[in-house]
Amino acid sequence: MSLASEIESGPIVEVDGGRIQGFSRHGVDCFKNIPFGADTGGANRFRPPQPVEPWVGIRPALDFGAVAPQDPNRADRLKGDMDKIYSEDCLNLNVWRPSGPATGLPVMVYIHGGGFSHGTANHIAHDGGVLAGRGGMVIVSINYRLGVLGLLSHPCLRDPETGYDGNWGFLDQIAALEWVNRNIARFGGNAENVTITGLSAGGGSVGAHCICPRSRPLFRRAVVQSSSPLPTPRTDHDAATAALLEKLGIAASAAHADALRATGRDEIQAAQAAWMAKLQNGRTAPRPMLDGDLLPYWPDQAMDAGLMDGLDLWVSYARDEATVFAMAMAPDAIPRTDASLARVLRGAGLDGDAMISGYRAARGDRGEDSDIWDLWIALQTDRLIRVPAINFLADHAKRGNNAWACVVTRECDWVPPVPGDRPLGATHVIDLPLMFGSLHATPELERLVGTAPGADELATAIQDAYIAFAHTGSPVTEALSDWRPYEAGRRATMQLGPELVSIDDPRGAERQLMTMALTQIKSDK
Repeated sequence: MSLASEIESGPIVEVDGGRIQGFSRHGVDCFKNIPFGADTGGANRFRPPQPVEPWVGIRPALDFGAVAPQDPNRADRLKGDMDKIYSEDCLNLNVWRPSGPATGLPVMVYIHGGGFSHGTANHIAHDGGVLAGRGGMVIVSINYRLGVLGLLSHPCLRDPETGYDGNWGFLDQIAALEWVNRNIARFGGNAENVTITGLSAGGGSVGAHCICPRSRPLFRRAVVQSSSPLPTPRTDHDAATAALLEKLGIAASAAHADALRATGRDEIQAAQAAWMAKLQNGRTAPRPMLDGDLLPYWPDQAMDAGLMDGLDLWVSYARDEATVFAMAMAPDAIPRTDASLARVLRGAGLDGDAMISGYRAARGDRGEDSDIWDLWIALQTDRLIRVPAINFLADHAKRGNNAWACVVTRECDWVPPVPGDRPLGATHVIDLPLMFGSLHATPELERLVGTAPGADELATAIQDAYIAFAHTGSPVTEALSDWRPYEAGRRATMQLGPELVSIDDPRGAERQLMTMALTQIKSDK
């Protein structure tokens, strides 16, 4: 049932474009489907986001808006599916705030994940009501363009006003942050105290905003959840674009913006797989492009330029991130022997035999299992997420900046159809419903956080950490009093699971092995 039929009146706020009316429940005001940009279809496709079209009268902000066009995905099995309206008119955001008059509240902006190819801010898993109500904060969640429509780059698409020729979805995120800067005080928020956070591709987005000169003035604090901060080189985007044009039957020499804008949305979606395969190139997902303009720096270069100095940064990851990626694989593609795992690792540029031997020895020293599944999950988690993320944090801390790290160890005991014989464990996305307090919102979310006792207590502890960080720049609370700042030497990491304890440099031997391997890959390119 639409909220419009349940609620006769609600709070009214004036924002860019006109007045909106939300609703109040359980001490929280909510405003959904607030436009922050114009329709991205037609002439606006493959262009920077354009200003929102003003409206007359009071616009109801009671129901979620459209989401970016996308294909079905495995994430629905983790969180539970939802009704969606797909449209290129998808630049909308949602706001939650405590009811009643207030000013100067901390602001948290959540950027959803989904591999830059699927997902939405509108899922009940991301409902900001609990954090807003418990934390005395304003919570904002944003939608942005995805897939080819959000990341395609080509010289023919170069915008004459800005010079940008790609990164459209990332520009949408910046437009949303700029909207927050202009409008959030009208909701009681403090535009000078904005924390951006995101998980998976959302975490990669947060990392990219940390090194983006245009984004950086728009927030004070950042949380990178379950992602690395590395952008994608232009060469990879060029190869992906060539594959897409070939699939669409458009000669590269004849590519023209008008032709790409005139191509049907469904036709672009159908041709997206070839583009995606080229752009992933050993990564978990496509990423924003290092274009020399909007994103001119690699992370180390951005830090050397002082761009991140003064930023409060928190990196969060789950112990067994990579188990979720197995769900999308063909069963016979999952490595089951040393030889098959070594081949997978060599395909990623690693010395497979040496990495298997090193990881097996390190796990054996701690008395941990080291069969092929365990090794594969640990290696993939470290290669794709953990090691790049914590080294990014360590480099930030070396410059005297405020830095924090945690590892989520709460386990999901569900055994998915693929691989069919192993539970997901402390998997990718497991902390999302704990953070938002949505762990009982759907059967799938209840399954995701596992059946062991203590889920609600852990959810409260994690929410309190985010609330504290948004207010003060420190996630330390009474329940998490053991948490210490992250330093490059000690590398103190808070364990969030059955035990709430701080551990120095967890899996440090593997971190060193993977750091050396990734450094070698970078030097070889």
